[in-house]
Amino acid sequence: MKRIGLIGVSFGMILLLTGCGKNTVELTCSMTEDASYASMTAEYHLVYEDELLTVMDQGAIIEVDEDYANYLSYYEDSFKDSFEDSADYVKTSYKTEGNRFIATVSYDITKMSAEELEDSNDYEDEFATYENAKAYLEDEGYTCK
Repeated sequence: MKRIGLIGVSFGMILLLTGCGKNTVELTCSMTEDASYASMTAEYHLVYEDELLTVMDQGAIIEVDEDYANYLSYYEDSFKDSFEDSADYVKTSYKTEGNRFIATVSYDITKMSAEELEDSNDYEDEFATYENAKAYLEDEGYTCK
């Protein structure tokens, strides 16, 4: 009888450790574009749990030639204005370091209401599944891994 109980407990532990967790898949895609006076690196990091998008992080680094460093304030002001009245599910950060502007935006999709999800074309279409997101971002010139 003890043996059956031990086998049952062992089997239960195996299920807990291997099969009962969420299936989490992450996708990271990046792209770099160069111009005569600047370069920009953009990155997406997406997290899917049980095939649903739960987190979308976007990042950008804009690096300009020293002669154009005064233009970085334009990027900073534009970024601030774009996310001034952001919802609770959006977290942003930005900084200027020398001739570089670095910005990140993180969306916690799990905190979005059903109405916000319906209104979000990105979520419904291009980023609704891992496969859609990867195909869309690669079509846009990103390299995904």
